[in-house]
Amino acid sequence: MGITNNLQFIENSKLRETKSFVGTFKIYTFLICSLLATIGTVHSQTKVATISGKIAGKNNSLILVEDGSKVRKIIKPNENAEFRDTLHIKSETYEMYEVKFSKGFNVALRENSDIVLDLTEPTENVKEIISGNDAFISHFYIDKENFFNTHYDGNIYKEKPVVFKNKLKELFANWEKQWKSHSFEPIRKNEEKWSKYAFVQMLVHYPRANQMHRKSFKETKVPADFFEEEKSIDYDNADEFEKVNTYRKLVMSKLLSLLTNPNDTKQVQQLIDKTEKVRSQNIKAAYQEAISDLIDYGNPNNELIYNYIMKNSASEKLRKECEYIFLNTEKSVKKGSKSPSFSFENEKGEKVSLEDFRGKLVYIDVWASWCGPCISEIPYLKKLEADFKGKEVVFVSISKDIKKEHWQQALEKHQLKGIQLWGGNKSDFYDAYFINSIPRFILIDKKGKVISPSAPEPSAPKIKELIEESL
Repeated sequence: MGITNNLQFIENSKLRETKSFVGTFKIYTFLICSLLATIGTVHSQTKVATISGKIAGKNNSLILVEDGSKVRKIIKPNENAEFRDTLHIKSETYEMYEVKFSKGFNVALRENSDIVLDLTEPTENVKEIISGNDAFISHFYIDKENFFNTHYDGNIYKEKPVVFKNKLKELFANWEKQWKSHSFEPIRKNEEKWSKYAFVQMLVHYPRANQMHRKSFKETKVPADFFEEEKSIDYDNADEFEKVNTYRKLVMSKLLSLLTNPNDTKQVQQLIDKTEKVRSQNIKAAYQEAISDLIDYGNPNNELIYNYIMKNSASEKLRKECEYIFLNTEKSVKKGSKSPSFSFENEKGEKVSLEDFRGKLVYIDVWASWCGPCISEIPYLKKLEADFKGKEVVFVSISKDIKKEHWQQALEKHQLKGIQLWGGNKSDFYDAYFINSIPRFILIDKKGKVISPSAPEPSAPKIKELIEESL
């Protein structure tokens, strides 16, 4: 299996859809940014690149995405299914974008690039799609993806620490031979930095990744010199944070690794204190954004976080978002109150409601097929359900997939049994609990009252204790 299927994107420092990453690192793998390095800094916006071509169907559109999730531009074709548009280039070298069309692919743009895309016929060879004066840069990154798809296997995380690190060194040494031989100097410079930080980030993520591969609650122990390469990393470098994607991911991962429990006031305060010591304003802003995302149902630190952001963030947008989340969280369903009901379809098309389970504890998992952290919890959820088989507790999974067929495909792919319901993307039940991020877990007692509106995830040992106490 290739690297793009194994490495998950931990970007945005916004954890609205990936909040279970915090502390427990539900997404144990890291961004290789679709195997791209967006390296460049913001200067004048007078530099322009052109992208043009022909598309299959005049009603289709191209979506250019940067940094894994930020939509930079939507390009619509004319009546002849042709398109031509320009982008302001911010980088001193070149910028990488993911083109969202069919399976998606990556394209590089720099000042005066004139890239032509032929999207009229499907092809397995992405190089055939991209032509133009700077197509060679995009072709390099296609070769890079092919290299990692061939040489990288996510099962490397199953290895013992020394074996893992040796294999990782071999992987990056082989990749170094590839990029060092390229004639284009900006590619060589970019790849040198990309590789440096990507290597360290894989080291940093290894303990949790290995633990998850072993499906164990026991922490993975590593040798004393395992993180030797990390010692040279400056985690307060504004320039690198602006220019190098893998450095940004590493810096954000390092901050969040300090937090094992967002409900622990001491840990949250330590996070705030660390943020205030950061000299780089762009890193500090990203840290503050990550901290604001810790506001959640039942978190006793919501007010602490809210007050910190409102007083210290220079971003009006972040302050408004934080205030909105905080106020709605405070208004949502609380512990001890009667739970709002739901009525959703099961895989047979039958309606199932919360009242159907009266007399039993109900542990609800709100998830979706596209949610990486949700999928990573499935093995733990299956084990939890097996541990309580025959007891007065039911496990109900509610999918937020917009399309029913995506939910059905996920049921088959992950061999999901038990009570599986499709709730779609909108529901009064979601609104009442203010479910603004998934996965979300809820525990309800035998009489329909809320034990925890934001219960521990299946991988957390505390959930087993909470269920046992509530039976």
